[in-house]
Amino acid sequence: MKVVKSVFPFVLLIGAMFFMTEYKQLETLSASEAYQIDVFQQEAEAAAEEQTESLTASAETSAGMESVQTEQPQTETAEENNFAVTSDGSIVRVYNDSGDQVYQTTLTDWEQNREQYYEKYKLGS
Repeated sequence: MKVVKSVFPFVLLIGAMFFMTEYKQLETLSASEAYQIDVFQQEAEAAAEEQTESLTASAETSAGMESVQTEQPQTETAEENNFAVTSDGSIVRVYNDSGDQVYQTTLTDWEQNREQYYEKYKLGS
Protein backbone atom coordinates (compact mmCIF):
# COMPACT_ATOMS: atom_id res chain seq x y z
CA MET A 1 0.00 0.00 0.00
CA LYS A 2 2.91 2.26 0.76
CA VAL A 3 4.26 1.74 -2.77
CA VAL A 4 0.86 2.56 -4.33
CA LYS A 5 0.61 5.79 -2.33
CA SER A 6 4.13 6.84 -3.31
CA VAL A 7 3.71 5.93 -7.04
CA PHE A 8 0.17 7.33 -7.46
CA PRO A 9 1.23 11.06 -7.55
CA PHE A 10 3.83 10.32 -10.24
CA VAL A 11 1.36 8.35 -12.35
CA LEU A 12 -1.13 11.18 -11.96
CA LEU A 13 1.53 13.73 -12.96
CA ILE A 14 2.58 11.70 -16.03
CA GLY A 15 -1.06 11.22 -17.02
CA ALA A 16 -1.73 14.94 -16.69
CA MET A 17 1.34 15.81 -18.77
CA PHE A 18 0.28 13.33 -21.44
CA PHE A 19 -3.19 14.85 -21.75
CA MET A 20 -1.83 18.42 -21.72
CA THR A 21 0.63 17.71 -24.53
CA GLU A 22 -2.00 15.80 -26.50
CA TYR A 23 -4.47 18.70 -26.33
CA LYS A 24 -1.71 21.19 -27.11
CA GLN A 25 -0.90 19.26 -30.29
CA LEU A 26 -4.54 19.34 -31.34
CA GLU A 27 -4.59 23.13 -31.03
CA THR A 28 -1.43 23.78 -33.04
CA LEU A 29 -1.35 23.45 -36.81
CA SER A 30 0.93 21.09 -38.62
CA ALA A 31 3.41 22.56 -41.10
CA SER A 32 1.33 21.48 -44.10
CA GLU A 33 -1.86 22.96 -42.61
CA ALA A 34 -0.11 26.27 -41.91
CA TYR A 35 1.29 26.29 -45.47
CA GLN A 36 -2.14 25.62 -46.99
CA ILE A 37 -3.67 28.44 -44.97
CA ASP A 38 -0.90 30.85 -46.00
CA VAL A 39 -1.30 29.95 -49.68
CA PHE A 40 -5.07 30.39 -49.46
CA GLN A 41 -4.69 33.80 -47.82
CA GLN A 42 -2.17 34.94 -50.45
CA GLU A 43 -4.45 33.81 -53.29
CA ALA A 44 -7.42 35.55 -51.69
CA GLU A 45 -5.45 38.79 -51.29
CA ALA A 46 -4.20 38.59 -54.89
CA ALA A 47 -7.73 38.01 -56.16
CA ALA A 48 -9.02 40.94 -54.10
CA GLU A 49 -6.26 43.22 -55.46
CA GLU A 50 -6.93 42.04 -59.01
CA GLN A 51 -10.64 42.67 -58.60
CA THR A 52 -9.96 46.13 -57.17
CA GLU A 53 -7.60 46.94 -60.06
CA SER A 54 -10.16 45.64 -62.53
CA LEU A 55 -12.88 47.81 -61.01
CA THR A 56 -10.57 50.82 -61.02
CA ALA A 57 -9.59 50.18 -64.63
CA SER A 58 -13.25 49.71 -65.57
CA ALA A 59 -14.17 53.01 -63.91
CA GLU A 60 -11.34 54.81 -65.69
CA THR A 61 -12.22 53.16 -68.98
CA SER A 62 -15.90 53.91 -68.67
CA ALA A 63 -15.05 57.54 -67.95
CA GLY A 64 -12.78 57.47 -71.00
CA MET A 65 -15.49 55.82 -73.09
CA GLU A 66 -17.95 58.55 -72.21
CA SER A 67 -15.49 61.19 -73.34
CA VAL A 68 -14.70 59.25 -76.55
CA GLN A 69 -18.36 58.78 -77.37
CA THR A 70 -19.19 62.44 -76.77
CA GLU A 71 -16.41 63.51 -79.14
CA GLN A 72 -18.03 61.73 -82.09
CA PRO A 73 -19.84 63.94 -84.55
CA GLN A 74 -23.61 64.17 -84.11
CA THR A 75 -24.27 63.69 -87.87
CA GLU A 76 -23.91 59.90 -87.75
CA THR A 77 -26.53 57.87 -89.53
CA ALA A 78 -28.47 55.11 -87.80
CA GLU A 79 -26.66 52.49 -89.88
CA GLU A 80 -23.23 53.28 -88.40
CA ASN A 81 -22.15 51.50 -85.24
CA ASN A 82 -20.80 53.14 -82.14
CA PHE A 83 -17.92 51.37 -80.46
CA ALA A 84 -16.66 51.37 -76.88
CA VAL A 85 -13.15 50.50 -75.71
CA THR A 86 -12.19 48.80 -72.44
CA SER A 87 -8.81 47.82 -71.04
CA ASP A 88 -7.76 45.70 -68.09
CA GLY A 89 -4.15 46.89 -68.15
CA SER A 90 -2.83 44.27 -70.57
CA ILE A 91 -5.64 43.63 -73.07
CA VAL A 92 -7.75 46.17 -74.95
CA ARG A 93 -11.20 45.16 -76.16
CA VAL A 94 -13.56 46.95 -78.55
CA TYR A 95 -17.31 46.46 -78.13
CA ASN A 96 -20.21 47.48 -80.40
CA ASP A 97 -23.55 49.04 -79.37
CA SER A 98 -25.09 45.72 -78.41
CA GLY A 99 -22.15 44.89 -76.11
CA ASP A 100 -20.61 42.23 -78.34
CA GLN A 101 -16.83 42.09 -78.44
CA VAL A 102 -15.67 43.12 -81.91
CA TYR A 103 -11.89 43.17 -81.47
CA GLN A 104 -9.25 42.28 -78.89
CA THR A 105 -5.54 43.15 -78.84
CA THR A 106 -2.69 43.73 -76.45
CA LEU A 107 -2.16 47.11 -74.85
CA THR A 108 1.24 47.56 -76.53
CA ASP A 109 -0.26 46.88 -79.97
CA TRP A 110 -3.11 49.27 -79.21
CA GLU A 111 -0.66 52.00 -78.18
CA GLN A 112 1.48 51.49 -81.30
CA ASN A 113 -1.48 51.55 -83.70
CA ARG A 114 -3.85 53.81 -81.81
CA GLU A 115 -4.51 56.16 -84.72
CA GLN A 116 -5.46 53.31 -87.04
CA TYR A 117 -7.83 51.79 -84.47
CA TYR A 118 -9.43 55.15 -83.71
CA GLU A 119 -9.99 55.71 -87.42
CA LYS A 120 -11.26 52.17 -88.04
CA TYR A 121 -13.76 52.24 -85.16
CA LYS A 122 -14.50 55.98 -85.44
CA LEU A 123 -13.53 56.64 -81.85
CA GLY A 124 -12.36 60.20 -82.27
CA SER A 125 -8.89 61.38 -81.29
